[in-house]
Amino acid sequence: MMKQLERRKSKLIKKIKTLAEKSIDEAYQNPTDENLKRSKTLAQQLNPTDKNKIEVKLSTLVNYKIRIADATSALTNYENQKTEESYQQVLAKLDLLTSTYEAKEKSNLTQKLDVSKKRIEAEAAAEAAKKEAEKWAGKKTDRIDI
Repeated sequence: MMKQLERRKSKLIKKIKTLAEKSIDEAYQNPTDENLKRSKTLAQQLNPTDKNKIEVKLSTLVNYKIRIADATSALTNYENQKTEESYQQVLAKLDLLTSTYEAKEKSNLTQKLDVSKKRIEAEAAAEAAKKEAEKWAGKKTDRIDI
């Protein structure tokens, strides 16, 4: 009877471990708060060693999400401030995205940054041209028409 209980307990723990690992995989594919909570809840039911492994994976995923959010926020800040300093901050945040998990987001954000930089440079050039035209429009010319 005692051995049966131990076997059942062992099977249950293996099943929970499998579910926790699948949950982590799902969280990596779709890192919603719900998926993260489910993984954490399942990890709490495991033995300390397995629990620690799952929690390390979870914390790594959360760190990835934070770095991606920081880079996205820096890009938005650059688009609003339009300064060289904010541009450099975006580049620094993108440099932190080094994992294969973050590669797709890094590529997307880099493309968005390039588009934003070109747009901001074009806006600045247009503004400079407008000011130059206004400057010349205000001056009298001493030209003689023949």
